[in-house]
Amino acid sequence: MFRNYCEVNKQLARSVLFASILICSFSIVGFSQTVEANEMAVVVPDHAMEQVVRRVLVWSFKPRNKPTFIYLADQRIKQSWLPAVKNIEFRLLSSDEIEQKNLKVYFFTKPELLGETYNIGFAFGSPNCDYRGAFWHFRISRQKVRLDQNGSVGGGCSGSP
Repeated sequence: MFRNYCEVNKQLARSVLFASILICSFSIVGFSQTVEANEMAVVVPDHAMEQVVRRVLVWSFKPRNKPTFIYLADQRIKQSWLPAVKNIEFRLLSSDEIEQKNLKVYFFTKPELLGETYNIGFAFGSPNCDYRGAFWHFRISRQKVRLDQNGSVGGGCSGSP
C-alpha cells in the first residue's frame, strides 16, 4: 500500500509539473502577443491630427512683439497643419538635422489609444532622450476633436554621456 501511495504521489507531482509548464507557456505566449499589440503604431486620422497640432501650437505659443523661430521635429506633423501666429515662424526639422546640430526642439510624442481616447504629448527637448512637456488627450466625434490638457509628459536618458 505504501508503494502504491508513492506511485500516486509521483504521478500527481508529474501532472502538477506538466500543468505548471503548460500554464507558464500560455502566459508567455499571451504576454508576447500583448506586447506586440501595444507596439503597433496608433494611426490618428489626418483631419484630427491637424486639429490637434493647430490647437496645441496656438495654445502653447502666443503672439510675439519680435519675430521668433520655433523649431519643431517633423515627426507626425505636416507643414500645412502649422497655424499662423503673429511674429512666430514654425520651422520643421528632420531627425537628421536635429541630431547633427544636437538641437533641442518641440515635438509631438507617439499617440496612444486607450478605448476611444487618444493621448499625445507635446514636449521640448531631445525627442530621443531628455524632454518635458504637456500631456493631452482627445476624442474624435464626427469631424470634431475634443482636446484637453491632462498633466505633463517627460523622458530622460539613463547613464552619463
